[in-house]
Amino acid sequence: MNYHQIAREAPRTFRRNLLRLVVQNDPQHLIDLVDSCSPQSRFLRFHTGMAALRPSMAEQLAATPSLGLRNWRGRLVADARYTRTHDDEAELAVLISDKYQGRGLGLALLAVLFERAHDEGVRVLNAEVLNSNDAMVRLLEKLAPVETVGFEDGARRLRIPLEPVALAV
Repeated sequence: MNYHQIAREAPRTFRRNLLRLVVQNDPQHLIDLVDSCSPQSRFLRFHTGMAALRPSMAEQLAATPSLGLRNWRGRLVADARYTRTHDDEAELAVLISDKYQGRGLGLALLAVLFERAHDEGVRVLNAEVLNSNDAMVRLLEKLAPVETVGFEDGARRLRIPLEPVALAV
């Protein structure tokens, strides 16, 4: 199964978890999402022991729309984004509130993001993942081939090529 197939199943996963997919660009919702996460989840996402997302950083992140998941109360519970670094490459980042981890949401959300990135001309996603975050590497490997291209400051530098969907004739 590739990310295109998983992306087609994603709406069912979101509905089953009473979540809706949104384009996210609200700084306060990002601050609230980070506040809802454990120190460990914040460390895995930001690679630092920050206690909260500063408003200036939230504004900077919100300048690039991302895909988010909101619960039935309208609270942001997940955020996945990519930021272009070159014409056909982008940097990937994802954060899921601890309460919503382990439900298949990360896989579904990233599959939708991968498909969107591919449709917008991104051919390679890059990511920095802490060496201790094997769960994220395994998640990414379910979607596409993942190549480790280096190690720096306790993090793996990953390269994830986005393949075109093979259409049945």
